Amino acid sequence: EDQLKVIIREFEPDIVHIFGTEFPHALSMVKAFDNPERTLVSLQGLCSVIAEHYYAGLPISVLYKCTLRDFLMQNNIVNQRKKFIKRGQFEVATLKGVNYIIGRTEWDKICASRINPKAKYYSVNESLRENFYHDEWTYENCTKYTVFMSQGNYSIKGLHFAIEAMGEVVKKFPQSHLFIAGTNIIKNDNIKDNLKRTYYSKYVENLIK
Repeated sequence: EDQLKVIIREFEPDIVHIFGTEFPHALSMVKAFDNPERTLVSLQGLCSVIAEHYYAGLPISVLYKCTLRDFLMQNNIVNQRKKFIKRGQFEVATLKGVNYIIGRTEWDKICASRINPKAKYYSVNESLRENFYHDEWTYENCTKYTVFMSQGNYSIKGLHFAIEAMGEVVKKFPQSHLFIAGTNIIKNDNIKDNLKRTYYSKYVENLIK
């Protein structure tokens, strides 16, 4: 907070715009600036709300088990949730300390108003790269029988639900495919890959099998 106060004195900002509430430096800036009427926060995710649903229907055995990587980093699913709960406490204090909140979705709006009903909420979509604005989806041109997920790195993305559902889908549509972008969490080509794996990734691999 002291360092942020130095920056504020030097730059004398008219307003402070904070991107994200996931980490405690957001709250530090709210306290350092100490001007709710001239502070707004853009939501990037809501740890306090996500923490409530972090276990995402996983079996107890999966929640508590660890790979070597999970044990050394103290980062199995139970510990991950604890981190989200802690971040969520900072997040709630941050949102209660400002008068203006920016989000994109109804979910953003509802969650924000639950935390700080007095704040003014603005719906502002993010700008995308140019090529997103040129083409439109059509049934005639799409790749049939495909499902796309933007990522599945950890439990709250719900990859385990998608895989379980695909088990039913392929009974009726055997040509179906599920595509997951991002890191290949089940990659296990060498010792290094194996050491980096989480227990959640092993659970996902078992579901696929």
